[in-house]
Amino acid sequence: MKRLLKLIPVLALLLGPGISFAGEDKWWGAKWSKQDVALETTWQVIHVLDWGTTLDSASQPDKYYEINPILGKHPSRGKVNAYMTAGALFHFGMTHALPPSCRPYWHGITIAVSSTCVINNFSVGLNVRF
Repeated sequence: MKRLLKLIPVLALLLGPGISFAGEDKWWGAKWSKQDVALETTWQVIHVLDWGTTLDSASQPDKYYEINPILGKHPSRGKVNAYMTAGALFHFGMTHALPPSCRPYWHGITIAVSSTCVINNFSVGLNVRF
């Protein structure tokens, strides 16, 4: 339960912008459909799971190493947090900038890649830890 409570602010931070701009044309992108919102939310949730398992890996450098070349083999928690925050914001921005006809393909690819990372992290024994 304690872990779930720690996730609530992170999820609110990551999901809030996507939900609040759904269906509006206030920025430079086209309006968001319900499908766009659902797919972006799905990716953000998977991204938070990846974030948590990556932090778990970073806290156990004697047992695990990172395979993401941008983060390096043994990134600090700060580096993981900065990278994952940037990734979440970039994904939201890219989704918003893409034409609506391209968004499902973008989401399909990024959900598949992120899901593979999370499945791999769980398969080697990592847990979601913030």
